[in-house]
Amino acid sequence: MRQHTDTLPSTSPDVNLLQHFTTHLRALNRSDKTSETYLDSTKQFLRFVADRGMPPEPTNWKREHIEAFLVYLLDERKLKSSTVNNRYRGVQAFFKWLEEEGDIPESPMNRMKPPKIDENPPDVLKDEDLQRLMAFEKGSGEYDRRDAAILRLFIDTGARLAEIANLTVNDIDPSNQLVWVMGKGKRPRVLPIGNKTANALNRYIRVRRQNRGRTTDALWLGRGGGKNSGPAMTTSGIRQVIGNRAEEAGLGKVYPHQLRHSWAHDAMASGQISESDLMHLAGWKSRTMLQRYAASAAQERAIDAGKRNSLSDRI
Repeated sequence: MRQHTDTLPSTSPDVNLLQHFTTHLRALNRSDKTSETYLDSTKQFLRFVADRGMPPEPTNWKREHIEAFLVYLLDERKLKSSTVNNRYRGVQAFFKWLEEEGDIPESPMNRMKPPKIDENPPDVLKDEDLQRLMAFEKGSGEYDRRDAAILRLFIDTGARLAEIANLTVNDIDPSNQLVWVMGKGKRPRVLPIGNKTANALNRYIRVRRQNRGRTTDALWLGRGGGKNSGPAMTTSGIRQVIGNRAEEAGLGKVYPHQLRHSWAHDAMASGQISESDLMHLAGWKSRTMLQRYAASAAQERAIDAGKRNSLSDRI
């Protein structure tokens, strides 16, 4: 068996399949993230088929080949169940396209079910953790103000990394305490922010005007040098900001999605927001995500609810 790699030879007929599938996804106006997931999943499946000496023609691919691929990801690659579930859905979209195009008579995945996702949600940050994380925000320097505004937005809105990273100066309205983000599937939504987040944004905007990169509409400016001072930050740069600030606060490794989990947990635990409103603010189309996030601290919320509804206290 050839050594595993996700790169297909340029002479492989599968290269054309991927190119045509890429064009199909563009025609559907899928988000960059969705297209990337579908293409990466398909590329890994095609590589697996080639490595294992399985039939190279799509018409000969059966359910057993796909199941073998999923077992390989779980048992040999040791990927998380949630990651394998994403790979399943990516390959499923590929086979659906082949069926719609008439390249195969029927998708072998039509009667398959996705791998179950293990309930292993990440820890959420407590109030005291978030207070430690924000201890630096009284600093008056440009990057202290920028980082404080970034973190406050994550904590206050539960927005995704790409949604925060892609903000422009025209997407924020601190005066009316609103932020406009572009979510998955290019679906825009408006998010409310609190007083402290609005203040953090105002503090950053004032110092941002002094940065030579202010000619760009991008809200977050990096640390470039000389004439290139202030390039727009990328998702990687924002992820690094969160990691560095967490390390400084002695919190260890903290990543953007953990802040989203923390926001969702707090919103659910408060009991002051309906599930439908929470789904809208989070940008969730399905209740599946609501249930997954609800599991992040279900026991803690159940204990708190039980204390508030003590039968003994009512008699």
